[in-house]
Amino acid sequence: MGLAVCWMEFGRMNKIKKQHYVPRFYLSNFTNDKDIIFVFDIQTQKEFGTSTENVAHKKFFYDYPPIDELGQEQIIEKTLSNFEGKSAKIINKTIELLEKGELKELTIDDKNTLAEYIIIQQLRTIECRVRGKHTAIEIERQLEEKGATEEFLKEKGLEAKNYNSKEQQIHMLLSPELDKSIEELTDRIWVFWDNKTKHKLYTSDNPVAGHIHQNINLLAYEIYFPLTPRFGISILLRKEFPEWTKNDNTIVSLSDTENVEFYNSLILTNSHRQIFSCEADFRLAKKIIQRTPNLSNPDRPRISKM
Repeated sequence: MGLAVCWMEFGRMNKIKKQHYVPRFYLSNFTNDKDIIFVFDIQTQKEFGTSTENVAHKKFFYDYPPIDELGQEQIIEKTLSNFEGKSAKIINKTIELLEKGELKELTIDDKNTLAEYIIIQQLRTIECRVRGKHTAIEIERQLEEKGATEEFLKEKGLEAKNYNSKEQQIHMLLSPELDKSIEELTDRIWVFWDNKTKHKLYTSDNPVAGHIHQNINLLAYEIYFPLTPRFGISILLRKEFPEWTKNDNTIVSLSDTENVEFYNSLILTNSHRQIFSCEADFRLAKKIIQRTPNLSNPDRPRISKM
């Protein structure tokens, strides 16, 4: 039901320094039998193995003085932590059902929780902040192109240099409008993938990937979220993907290597900096970087010019 409902429940506790923007319970699904997760850094193009404790985190990432000063210290981090406990149960249940090959026991409430988790995961990362900043820059550019003066931009609060990406992220996470987005996402077509190939599904430090199928039209938007190296979810707009309606809430085999490579490519191109896998095989990631070297540039544009 969104984070805004429960954030006032918490009081003061010991301060948490290392704050994960991708939960450790989720990342643990991509570890090997020794609890090692393998990492590929798209900026340095180095790979290494480590624990989930050491990836997808930043010190005091969600600390926000305007809220802390109300007496609810580190409320965003603690609310997210509480939310993760509920989400972990449903994600684990979904994985268990997928392993059995049957989704009849996945209820509408379960899907609603999955939708909530996916939306919040989209909003809580470093990459969300970066893309927000790039969006502000593009909006300013378009306004200037249409004749907006510096005085106008300042008066309307539209100067990109003053955009506070952290403040905007916190605002989105606590927005009461989140419930509408969750309901709308739950009502889309949900396809559950079962990867039958020898290749593993990647995840990343920004694990919810979006893709526009331009061969259909510019509104044909797909959300992809990997659950494990074997299972993933695609969420599709009903109006734009009518042929997929028959596959709603069903398990579909990914038996073609090209399809697995497509979804792993989405994960890489939507990532902030790091790709994660249960095995040290990042040949595809390296090929993609070779073809598109600008992906390793931390300042690469996130928003296309319109």
